Amino acid sequence: MVGWQKTCLSPRCLGHTILLVQSLLCLLLVYALILGGGNILIDGCKKIGFYNYCFQNITTNDEDCHCVTEFKDLHWRTIPHGLMVSLILTYSSLVIIVMGFLTLALAHGLKEDDLWNIGLGLNVFSLVGLVLGMTSHLFLTWDQFDFSHVTPGFLALLMAIGGLCLQLCLVRRYIRLKNVWSTSKAVSRPFEDLTILVA
Repeated sequence: MVGWQKTCLSPRCLGHTILLVQSLLCLLLVYALILGGGNILIDGCKKIGFYNYCFQNITTNDEDCHCVTEFKDLHWRTIPHGLMVSLILTYSSLVIIVMGFLTLALAHGLKEDDLWNIGLGLNVFSLVGLVLGMTSHLFLTWDQFDFSHVTPGFLALLMAIGGLCLQLCLVRRYIRLKNVWSTSKAVSRPFEDLTILVA
């Protein structure tokens, strides 16, 4: 147990690290989906986002942009219902990850083990929603997509996916170490009481 204490982060230090990572994930999603307007590609006139779509106006000879604001008007480009699903999945992951931050903050402050498991579950749902939303959106707009013109918001979403994978590992590690730490305290407590009685 002494070796474990020397080679591993303490539960308190690991808890602070988890909260820091969770706050960074929240900032990444807020930047990409709110401050960045949900745009993942901008190339001159062309703009592709989760609810912003601008394409070259092919009905006239000028170079005006044709911006689509309703999903039903995208039937000539892709599947409108699929875009709505990807929008819901992606933006719901932002709400869930904020809920996860609040849950983990309460778990760290109240020392409540059940809240850590709830926070882990919320992060799993957030990761699944973000991956499915991004994948479905890229699939539906693949013919218009150009990776050389992606926005910083798109890169922030990719970083958030990687950060969520790291966060899941950290939270699982924390729960496992917390159980080991609690078990070691429970085992050593009778010996401490016996030592006091003998003294």
